[in-house]
Amino acid sequence: MCLYHLSFRARPVALAADCLATAFAAKPPSGRMAHSVEEVVKNLKEVNIPKPTTTIGRQAFADTIRLEKVTIPSSVVTMSSEVFYNAIKLSQLNFNAKNATVPPIWRYDDARGVGVFTGAGSGTTSFKVIFGSSVQVVPANLFNTDYENGYDYAHVTSVQFSSSVKTIDNQAFGFCNKLSDVYYTGSKGVWEDILIGSYNEKLTNATIHYNYGKQIIGDVTGDGEVAVNDVIYVLKYVVGNAELTEEQFAKADLSGDGKITIVDAIMIQKLILDMV
Repeated sequence: MCLYHLSFRARPVALAADCLATAFAAKPPSGRMAHSVEEVVKNLKEVNIPKPTTTIGRQAFADTIRLEKVTIPSSVVTMSSEVFYNAIKLSQLNFNAKNATVPPIWRYDDARGVGVFTGAGSGTTSFKVIFGSSVQVVPANLFNTDYENGYDYAHVTSVQFSSSVKTIDNQAFGFCNKLSDVYYTGSKGVWEDILIGSYNEKLTNATIHYNYGKQIIGDVTGDGEVAVNDVIYVLKYVVGNAELTEEQFAKADLSGDGKITIVDAIMIQKLILDMV
């Protein structure tokens, strides 16, 4: 089976399931033409939506069971429901939309009350979401779903935020039951200044890794600052009551001798005193 990469001859301002054929250029399976737009869409492996696009229509990429990676540009302002419904293999989402809106989760007449990413990532062990530096507001309901009424949730496992994020709106991460790690490029203090709306407990209860991508020597606990708790943690390691990851070991080895001893704890204490 030949898997597709979506490329565009034109630069559309709206994407919907019924208009992708005019924008698609790829070699179909076994050298034959695809029977339908649905066949093309369902074999997509990677989608890079072009920047002029402003709207992504309902179910545009629903049931793309082979889709692994998606990039959403800063130009998108509207994402309809079920856009990536049941994209079970989705493992990376690069989200750059600056002012996007997402419909609320509800049930009305015969419309299903499911979200944009309901069921996404359910067939993989890792679903990483990376918010670009252009994003200041994470829209309400982005990963919310009608989970209480029997629909699957978005299987997001980790999220990466730039320090540009100022607001995370209500229910942006509602029912993200597998979310375990948040990687934030700013400090703990800046993170605490972010306005986080209601029903985002799955996000706030995850492990927050501050200053992601930056190596702060002495910050053994990874909370974004060098403090007494780092000294205590190193001392616990020295007496055999704690373990160090490879990253923690590198931050704790202030002496540079490839070992962690009480000397390193004393050097971290000195760093703290020098900051006062």
